[in-house]
Amino acid sequence: MSVESRHIGVILGLTAFVVAIVSGMAVDNPLEVTLSRALASLVVGFFIGVPLGAALAHVVEAHVAKYKLQNPVPVSASQKQGMSEPEVVMVVEEEKKV
Repeated sequence: MSVESRHIGVILGLTAFVVAIVSGMAVDNPLEVTLSRALASLVVGFFIGVPLGAALAHVVEAHVAKYKLQNPVPVSASQKQGMSEPEVVMVVEEEKKV
């Protein structure tokens, strides 16, 4: 189970929980009935969201891999001539003591 699939499951579960709470309050259901239905919606939403998120993660990974194959990063002129990468020099200033 990937992190993305769990995130989608949590988001879907919490959304179902909020919808159940708001709709239960809107029709004046008793508190116990509203909370029990909201908790059931939370669990069901999570277990529906996890496989949905896994499928979504798989589709995105496949699309990114296909895109990388179709659009390779071009090689710069300096790399074509066998030149090494430009050297990066860091300048550190010393603190002045007063």
